Amino acid sequence: MINIVVALISFFLGLIPLWQMYIWERSGGVPLARFTLVYFSIQHIAFGVGGSLIAIFDQNYTYLTLYGYFPYADGLARLQLINLIALYAALAGMWAIIVGRRTIGASLPGCSSGHLHDHLSAMPASQVQSLRMVCYVSLVFHMLIVSSQWYFTYSGTPTTDISRYLIQIGAKVAPVTFFILGLWWPHGHRERWIFVTYFLVYGILQLATGGRAPVLFAEFMFYAGLLMASPKWLMHPRRFVVAAIVALLIPWLAVKSEDVRLLYHSRVPAGVGDMYQRVVTLVGPKQIGVDDSGAVLYNPETLGRTIFRFGARITELSALDIVARTPEKFPYWSWSEADWLKLGWGWLPAFLIPDLPKDENSGVLFLRHYGWAVDPERGHSMPVTLLADSWRRFGWPGVIAVHFFLAAFLTTISTLMSRRFSVQMIVLSSALLYILTISYTDDILTWVTSLPRKAVVVLAYTALISAICLPMSTRWARVRAGPS
Repeated sequence: MINIVVALISFFLGLIPLWQMYIWERSGGVPLARFTLVYFSIQHIAFGVGGSLIAIFDQNYTYLTLYGYFPYADGLARLQLINLIALYAALAGMWAIIVGRRTIGASLPGCSSGHLHDHLSAMPASQVQSLRMVCYVSLVFHMLIVSSQWYFTYSGTPTTDISRYLIQIGAKVAPVTFFILGLWWPHGHRERWIFVTYFLVYGILQLATGGRAPVLFAEFMFYAGLLMASPKWLMHPRRFVVAAIVALLIPWLAVKSEDVRLLYHSRVPAGVGDMYQRVVTLVGPKQIGVDDSGAVLYNPETLGRTIFRFGARITELSALDIVARTPEKFPYWSWSEADWLKLGWGWLPAFLIPDLPKDENSGVLFLRHYGWAVDPERGHSMPVTLLADSWRRFGWPGVIAVHFFLAAFLTTISTLMSRRFSVQMIVLSSALLYILTISYTDDILTWVTSLPRKAVVVLAYTALISAICLPMSTRWARVRAGPS
């Protein structure tokens, strides 16, 4: 019962700093430059909403590590309080930047309206056409990256370190296309069926080949873009009902894809028949094994269990486990010499410094101390999260300091990105917002050392998309204008 009370109080109290962030960043005018709000909203969804669902629908469920079984209830109240304190520390960091700018005579730049829909209505036709081209070109870019990943995975064709690295870089920013599609959705009447068809094909193929997070992130980023573009457009009764029904795919996919992943042990599909069987499994009951006669056994899924599993999925079990057993079982990690070494060289690509000593406790590898079987060669889906890493290193001072400076950094980026509004700025802001907001799952070192690489990736993506789209839209404008 105490978990439910703490979770609900923490969730509602956490909405207060988010609302204040919305008010402060809205004064900047440009809807895409709300990095602080979006980042901490996602974090609150993960820990505030997810934690509340775990608390309310908990039926003494346990999770298993090498150290044995542990109840989900352990550490849940502490996780909620840590997340709440982190939100208020972030609000303080944002306030510090705003007060500092006012002190030196600089105010948040403002525009006439706070919704992208209104900005687009005032843009010249050529720029609106440029944004339409951005949607198509970003979609093709995403298709090429995903196709390359699938080709090298299933064809067995050897790849060089550089080609593999370039594909990995492209994969980090390619999903921003779904955010851009969400931005364009209220205007793209002719393109909607293309976008829907592509998402369905992409989603089915991802689920058939063992992928699930890309599909969930794609739908989430689409809704984020749609809300950025025009909340009023989405609030139309019929549109809202359709959007709410489609949004239910997120918890459904989170739960059912977990069943498929466990049933097939996350292995690569053996062929088309195997892929088809995985998709069929999504719409059937959960298979838990076979009896002595070979008959398949099914586990009936109740509504409460489904909601609980969704909450456990978005909360990140690894973060819950770290908080539950630090410092009582495992002391605070603090900062080691290896951490300083990675901070100095970790921003460089690994293939450029092959002789750098490997730290067996860096990133997600330290989860082995908590009994998690993390295999970097086979990949993993157990993120550390910035929230949990700040706690396991320094406790409450770490949580407050990390989120204070993180919010100050994001608010500074927000104010800089609000200075002008153009198609290039839409692409740049979209890519930067996507790259930054999904990084709440990173640990502190990964977040900091990957920032330069992320900046290069965002700038390269913006330059590539703009270089293709702007000339095409200029030619379109000349054709529409006719001979002079």
